[in-house]
Amino acid sequence: MRFRSFAFCASVATVFAVLSFGSGVRVASSAAATDSETEYLDPNGDYSHLTEPEALRLAYQVLHDGNHNYNRHRVRAMKEIRQAAKLLGDELDGDGDGHEEQSVSDSRFHLAQRLLEQVRSRLVGEEQESVREHVDQALMHLSKGLKIRAVEDER
Repeated sequence: MRFRSFAFCASVATVFAVLSFGSGVRVASSAAATDSETEYLDPNGDYSHLTEPEALRLAYQVLHDGNHNYNRHRVRAMKEIRQAAKLLGDELDGDGDGHEEQSVSDSRFHLAQRLLEQVRSRLVGEEQESVREHVDQALMHLSKGLKIRAVEDER
């Protein structure tokens, strides 16, 4: 099943036009009519215009197709993002196939970290503490996953 709840309106999706072919992260187009349509996201792009739920959805989608070479930390981070999004009234699901080049998958982790850090910086006040806790856990899992990859690369 394809990622069913990740849907931006067409005007927001156009923001994610082709930004970088060399270092971009490939993700399924949120406004696509077919699964074969893709867009590239600049890992260093400015995503500050996204709302918290949009940024969580994008972080989840970015990780969705990532490799499984992170000792289950990718899946654990996705679970935490899903729980944070649920607290904000959004439903996310799916695990992804995990079949892409490792360097692209690592770039996905870095982009997801940036998006989650952006969300975290906006979560203030006691009423958002539980959302922040899930975002913190997701960030921890992404960090651990990248450390595992770094150790594997040294071998």
